[in-house]
Amino acid sequence: MEQQAALLRMFENSNKKPKASGQGKPSVLKKEQIFPGDIKLQVRHGDLTEEQVDIIVNAANKHLDHASGLAGAISEKGGPMIQAESDAYISKHGPLEEGAVVSLGPGLLRIKHLFHAVGPIWNGGKQGEDLFLSICVRGCLDKANELKAKSISLPAISTGIFRFPKPVCAEIMFDTVLSYLSEGNSTLKEIRFTNFDDETVHIFENTFNKRFPPTTQKEPTAPTTATAPATETATAPATEPATEPAPAPTTELATVTEPAAPAEPTSPTVSPTPTVEQKEEPKTEENVPSTSTMDTTQPKVETPQST
Repeated sequence: MEQQAALLRMFENSNKKPKASGQGKPSVLKKEQIFPGDIKLQVRHGDLTEEQVDIIVNAANKHLDHASGLAGAISEKGGPMIQAESDAYISKHGPLEEGAVVSLGPGLLRIKHLFHAVGPIWNGGKQGEDLFLSICVRGCLDKANELKAKSISLPAISTGIFRFPKPVCAEIMFDTVLSYLSEGNSTLKEIRFTNFDDETVHIFENTFNKRFPPTTQKEPTAPTTATAPATETATAPATEPATEPAPAPTTELATVTEPAAPAEPTSPTVSPTPTVEQKEEPKTEENVPSTSTMDTTQPKVETPQST
């Protein structure tokens, strides 16, 4: 077992990568969805070891050998007691199974609990890797609920040396969290997906957008209102049933022009009658001033004839 652990350390050390943009920095909120009960699901960019939450999740191997990668960063930041406690646990219980979650001390980290989650090794997706990853994520959420924790931050489990495809991982993690939240009775008020490298963060952002597409509000009535004045006679029938406020002035104009017809001295004033009917038809709010001007001219005709 010690020889295997040493070989694993050598393999992981050989795969160390340059420091990513979010490493060593507090996380920055990228996406957020708020659920009933004020429960927040977030995508964040930053260093998991800098998170100020109740629980952070370490993507561990079955021997809890925190040699490098995220596990190494957590062990380094939390102090030697993290690896010492992990070694003691393995000595007593033996190696962990895929999907297992263990809660151990946080060391010097500014959290209440440190979860070690053993994700599956990717073997082409034909050996139940999806299921094991879902079990692993769900185990973290259930254990957090048992501890009555309020917040938890998870990385993209198994996407390092375990080669789990990041887009598939993001889909499974979102599915598992949403299924968990749909059941209710969660003590968690904030669930974070926190990663320090740009590529993983972008993948989780894209998955978030697929689950919660941004709403864009369009106003289809704006163009029709703007073009209505350009063709008054053509658009009058189309807008006639759309606006009901105009019937009252329409009937008054009809009763005013009825007695005006027989009056001999003002026969030329009868001719505006067709134009009054044409002007009354546009029902858009922009044409209201033209209707009001016609109303003021009609009483001038009405007064001499009625008397």
